[in-house]
Amino acid sequence: MQVPQALVITLLGNEYSERVADRCIESGYDAGIQVKTFDAVKPGEVDSLFYQYGLRWTWGDGYKGMKHKPYGGNDLARMACFLSHFLLWEKCAESKEPLLILEHDAVFINPFTPFEFESICMINDPLGATPRGDWWSEKMEARGPGVWPKTKVFDDSRPDGLAGGSAYILKPEAAGRVIDLVYEVGAWPNDAIICRQFMDLQEHYPFITEVRPDQSTIQG
Repeated sequence: MQVPQALVITLLGNEYSERVADRCIESGYDAGIQVKTFDAVKPGEVDSLFYQYGLRWTWGDGYKGMKHKPYGGNDLARMACFLSHFLLWEKCAESKEPLLILEHDAVFINPFTPFEFESICMINDPLGATPRGDWWSEKMEARGPGVWPKTKVFDDSRPDGLAGGSAYILKPEAAGRVIDLVYEVGAWPNDAIICRQFMDLQEHYPFITEVRPDQSTIQG
């Protein structure tokens, strides 16, 4: 696999988001990968985009008995975050090329060397990115180098997704399947809709990125 296109979701005009996105881009340069900004969807754009794409926000409905643990923070901002990822899934599906999606607080900690994976692969350290992230990180470290099936973190009653969705690479076919899934079950937070109950997920070790948030653009 060649080095993929890499895009970091950035709230343009937001000083914090632009600053940490620049940090992500600079760390990518050191890691041997060119990262470009992708203009994030803003909360004020949510209603029009949901209408344009015919989307329904169904997070919390308990699809197939899965208990959706409530997230703290601003649901409208979370919907905007979902839309940013959704638009990138669409871009990936249309481009026919793998895409590396990064949230602005991701930082490269190791060189990016192209590797083979099946459909969707997480490249970030779960530590600090998700509940039980410390346990998850230790499990991956103990297993050693390679591309492995996603660690089972939660039981089947809860969506068991990517660690915060902060850094993952996906192939066009997988992007298309995620989009189809959104129209089937409704829109959920991006790190929940991409879960092992719905998709074949993998994770890469050694970690290529980690999350270094100074603040959240979801909270509040």
